[in-house]
Amino acid sequence: ITTKAAIALVTGDPATGTGCLIAGLQLFGSFVLGAMTTGFLARGETWKLGNRYGLLLLIESAALWCGYSMYYNKAWQTCTMLVNAYACGLQNAMTTRWSGAVIRTTHVTGSATDIGTALANWLRFGSKAPDTWRLGFLIPLTLGFFLGGVGATLMYLNVGYQCVAVPASWLAGLGLAYMWLKKSDEDKQPALASA
Repeated sequence: ITTKAAIALVTGDPATGTGCLIAGLQLFGSFVLGAMTTGFLARGETWKLGNRYGLLLLIESAALWCGYSMYYNKAWQTCTMLVNAYACGLQNAMTTRWSGAVIRTTHVTGSATDIGTALANWLRFGSKAPDTWRLGFLIPLTLGFFLGGVGATLMYLNVGYQCVAVPASWLAGLGLAYMWLKKSDEDKQPALASA
């Protein structure tokens, strides 16, 4: 997005022209707004049960459902990308907050870089390399991206944009389950304190 916007600004090429620049800025802004939502609602830098992840998952699910309904209304169809970019920004920031590390869940370029540096350290230092543990996380994560892409493509080819209902429903279920787990944990706390 940023590359196309930069080319549009410099060249004025009709294929990437002003419309591309504006669209790129809108998508970037939507992504940042999603990340800001997480920044406002999630407390702290690492995962703990007290954070508002359930609410954030429900907001992400609602954004996907909103984008889904916009997709089928010709007048609002372009907004689908903006709402989906918002959901991606929210998820990326939530995962970063959850892990306390720089792990992105909507793209793999950072993971590929980290895999490369960790492999280099492993080849250089063997099992004593400080970041070898990351390979056990990043390689399955990257494989998950690939398999998710295969599954999403197969679903899209069979049912079209309706395939968005799957992750939107999954996120709503996760959000509700998290909120229930958090409430159950809070209910146990007074009992433990009085024991």
